[in-house]
Amino acid sequence: MIRKRWTVPMVTLGEFDAVEGPKAISVLEFYAYQENDLFGPQFLDFSAVCGKVLISSNVVSGSLHLDLKERMIAIIARVFASNESNEESVMMLDPIAGGIASVSFSLEDIMARGKKRRFCLIVTHPESSELVRQRPLIFSFIKVLLERWVTAAKDLLSKEYSFCSYSNGDQGDTCKLLMRPLMSLVSEKEESVEITLKRIHTFFECALPAIFGFEPLNFDGLSSEALLLEAVKRYLKEKILLVNVFELDLESSFSVEKCLSIDGGRVLSIGQPPIIKPLSVWLLQFIQGNVNGLKETELILQALFTGNQILVCGESSFQCANMVFSLSQILPRPLRRVTVYSEEYVMPYESRILSFSQNVCERHCFNNAVNPEYDLSELNLVCINVSSEGNIVSVKKCNNPKHIFILNNNSSLKMEENSIPQIVTRIMDLFRSQKCEEIIVKRCKVLQLQIESFVNKYVMQGFIYSKLFQQYQVECNKGILGVNTTKGSNDFSFSSPARVIKNMFYDNVWYPKRWDSSTSSVIKTGQIAKSNIPSFLKSLKSKGFGSWAISIADHEVMLFLGSVSNSL
Repeated sequence: MIRKRWTVPMVTLGEFDAVEGPKAISVLEFYAYQENDLFGPQFLDFSAVCGKVLISSNVVSGSLHLDLKERMIAIIARVFASNESNEESVMMLDPIAGGIASVSFSLEDIMARGKKRRFCLIVTHPESSELVRQRPLIFSFIKVLLERWVTAAKDLLSKEYSFCSYSNGDQGDTCKLLMRPLMSLVSEKEESVEITLKRIHTFFECALPAIFGFEPLNFDGLSSEALLLEAVKRYLKEKILLVNVFELDLESSFSVEKCLSIDGGRVLSIGQPPIIKPLSVWLLQFIQGNVNGLKETELILQALFTGNQILVCGESSFQCANMVFSLSQILPRPLRRVTVYSEEYVMPYESRILSFSQNVCERHCFNNAVNPEYDLSELNLVCINVSSEGNIVSVKKCNNPKHIFILNNNSSLKMEENSIPQIVTRIMDLFRSQKCEEIIVKRCKVLQLQIESFVNKYVMQGFIYSKLFQQYQVECNKGILGVNTTKGSNDFSFSSPARVIKNMFYDNVWYPKRWDSSTSSVIKTGQIAKSNIPSFLKSLKSKGFGSWAISIADHEVMLFLGSVSNSL
């Protein structure tokens, strides 16, 4: 049987029991690590926990899932076998778990034989090289935690000795008693087991992102272990009070919407992820079944690739959410700012793609005007009406707040006379070629792959394009403000895209040559935004990038998709 490799960092607490042998006490899973894959699945999910869990922004903790239990117990046994002396750290490899960093330690317990019990703390990571690289930081966090645990266990032992006197003859009866859980030994100030669990969860909610997150802590400049420990303690003191933890029962009966929206527009899957219809299927069905399908599909794609808000409305909140996930799935993860099953309208800066709860869907008749609480007259919204069968009924561009939910199927669609971005034109050409073809799985898969390939290409080009535009704006602003710019020793003339890419990604420092003074001199004071764009596109063409953007619509797409780097 081929076992699946573990894909996220985890922390497991283990114990060696004289009767039961090695056992796993609990596990903490850094589920937010899945976001490292920019084009990964929309849903974040849990792979290591089951039953009642504690969850926060980045970490979930609870009992170890049965699918992982056998392998983890074997790892715990290896750790105890490798650690003959107490409080020793060991690193090793496992074909399923990846890299393993472990620390075994003992805690004093008046009820145990010899007054001590053996535990271990194991950190696993799918990339062993990352575990080795972050080894000093990992063991610094662990040391801070174990110092508190050892102190708490000693305080408990002293307190119990002050009330009870155990002789050698009582040891046999004492060992027959059930051992207390680890959380009882490390509790502080007589706190309950539940509070202790939350405190430990909060610790790792701060520690795991700091070690393995997008921007891990960097203490390379600290010369000694003592200085590193002090820096870790200061970091924890600042972060721990900001953590919110809540309880969730993964085995309770959920409704059909088996997902949970959390901060930052992220969506967690509870249990099996819902089946999401690919965007290629949604749009191809709509184009083939609607007279204005092609024009209205252009509206959807243009809003999607420029970051304008899209509202998805209809009779079924589940189908609306399905459409939201289909749209956001083709975007890079940092741009997937979505809200599903919302009880109220959410502004565009909070959510780019929005659907409503079943209560809202049932409460409002979407063919009748409503008066929302927000003034949306200045917003550029696209509204999609979805049927309960899972099909797009109509698409409308809404700028009037009184018609946010008016999606009359017979209404005529007034298209703006703006130019269409190249990426939208190319995708629409694909749909036109398939308009009269039968919808089959293979054809839709190929179409979906082609759409995603276009997006990936524009993300990379947009990253470079946005850097060029930022530098252009800086040069224009210098001319307007009367700042003298002299050519420095680091300036270079980028005559080809290859030269720019080389300097951006290899040298890590980029100093492009000044733009022509004739270009910046035409910019008037107070006109530093859109008035720059035509001149910028003209200058861009002379530098070899002209095919990337030929209109303001292309410019907006490039800046939006290229903003992925700013979100990391």
